[in-house]
Amino acid sequence: MALQKAIQFRGLSVANCYHEIINVRIDKRRNATLVQTTTWVDSTKTDELPEAGGTFFLPYNPAADVAWAYTQLKQLPEFAGAIDV
Repeated sequence: MALQKAIQFRGLSVANCYHEIINVRIDKRRNATLVQTTTWVDSTKTDELPEAGGTFFLPYNPAADVAWAYTQLKQLPEFAGAIDV
């Protein structure tokens, strides 16, 4: 499970990047769910784009899992137009 979307990376447009969730953590102190992603050039996962992934603070959900996190990420401007792969 991942999201596919083009990104701008260091001034270059990289098409069809593969965005994968690597961590979902519930943080009661921040009243948020933290989701960490990594980004690969494509689904082969041979060329990770350093600094292209990120940490996203999503609404607090004590039952958060990876599937829920992907749904939430697609609602963010950073992942507008992303498709499930």
